Amino acid sequence: MNAATDRYGRLAATFHWVAAALILLMLGSGFAATWGGLPVALQLHLPAGIALLVLTVARIVWALRDRRPPLPAGTPPWQAMVARTTHILLYVVPLGLVVSGMGMVIISDAAAAIFAGDRLPDFDALLLRVPHGLGARLLLALLALHIGAALYHQWVLRDRLLARMRLGA
Repeated sequence: MNAATDRYGRLAATFHWVAAALILLMLGSGFAATWGGLPVALQLHLPAGIALLVLTVARIVWALRDRRPPLPAGTPPWQAMVARTTHILLYVVPLGLVVSGMGMVIISDAAAAIFAGDRLPDFDALLLRVPHGLGARLLLALLALHIGAALYHQWVLRDRLLARMRLGA
């Protein structure tokens, strides 16, 4: 369950990959609802957001309790800083998105309409819509940076960084 000296523990790895799946579901359903006008996408988006909130809080509690394996030897200080900042933002930004999303649903009283299939309120008129949309785009950029860095370590530096987050033994 706990991290080893060279990799994350099973629980942290499970949290990571479930959060990754939820974030992709959230982004996909959110953009589908916004750009495609698909209200049914919000029926996935809302419960996934609540699950992401619970999971992110659990991840934070676990991360404070568990130790992280060190970065690969020879990691330049600027890369270590970018990695640390990106990882922190990958916790903070989803929490901000959940809060702004919950705020939009509460202010607009949209929950009943979303799950009853009724006409949705005009989310574009809500002030929280702006930070929610910007947060989603920031999260996309963070994911691109995170995934790009992981693939760079795996295939260019060949330091097997991805093995630190595997689920198996």
